[in-house]
Amino acid sequence: DHIPLDSSKDDNNVQMFSLPPERLSLFDPKSPSGLVSLGGLQGIAAALHTNTSSGILPANLQLEQRRKEYYGINKLPPARLKSPFRMMWEALEDKILRVLIFVAIVSIVLGSLPQTAEDPEYDWIQGVAILTAVCIVVLVTSINDYQKQKQFAKLNAKKDDREVKAVRNGRPCTVSVFDVRVGDVLVLDTGDIVCADGLFIDGHALRTDESAMTGESDLLKKGALDDGLDPFFLSGSQIREGVGRMLVVAVGERTFNGKTMMALQVEEKDTPLQEKLEGLAGT
Repeated sequence: DHIPLDSSKDDNNVQMFSLPPERLSLFDPKSPSGLVSLGGLQGIAAALHTNTSSGILPANLQLEQRRKEYYGINKLPPARLKSPFRMMWEALEDKILRVLIFVAIVSIVLGSLPQTAEDPEYDWIQGVAILTAVCIVVLVTSINDYQKQKQFAKLNAKKDDREVKAVRNGRPCTVSVFDVRVGDVLVLDTGDIVCADGLFIDGHALRTDESAMTGESDLLKKGALDDGLDPFFLSGSQIREGVGRMLVVAVGERTFNGKTMMALQVEEKDTPLQEKLEGLAGT
């Protein structure tokens, strides 16, 4: 959720954003009437304190900080990692380890009773040794799995990072996809993957492939709404033909692709094959 702006903390009279992120939800489904009601491309650009020609002004640090707080950043919240304690508990669900724990407890009890042990002073040690070995196995396995989980998350974050072309302060530049903001003007070229939801500014023979997002197999021609064309760029779609520019109006989990990815962030479950193998191991 975005952090609401507090005008009482605005010491330098930084202009406020009058367009809430919820009103920019024009992409699911695509809403030409919603775009018109917001004043079209230029009306939205004005409300976002940007310019469709020169882009945003990064030098205005207060405004840009508020922009990120209000509209969010172009990153999805990371999937929740399992804690080491959760992994220990899951390791203890192994039936063989449970049998060993049971055997160790029985051995300790029987080895410490004069009625059942030949030497009660030392016979219980064997049970403690088994229990200690089980604890070491669980601890080492859990720590290794936890470290692998963190490394995998870091690799995924690096894999998703890439450079995109933008216009800021009237100058072409390249920025990290994670630094793309609402109000940015992005330059699109053939082969690019759209990294945020945006609106058509200008371009030549632009066609996108949105099959991964919507299932639409035909290439969609992009252009101005006044020309009867589709002005909406969906995050995750690919530019298959042409060049052009777009105005970013949604980033991160507020984008079409972001909402889909957040819905897919569910707890990983065992596959049917894994369940069968576990069943065989337990028999």
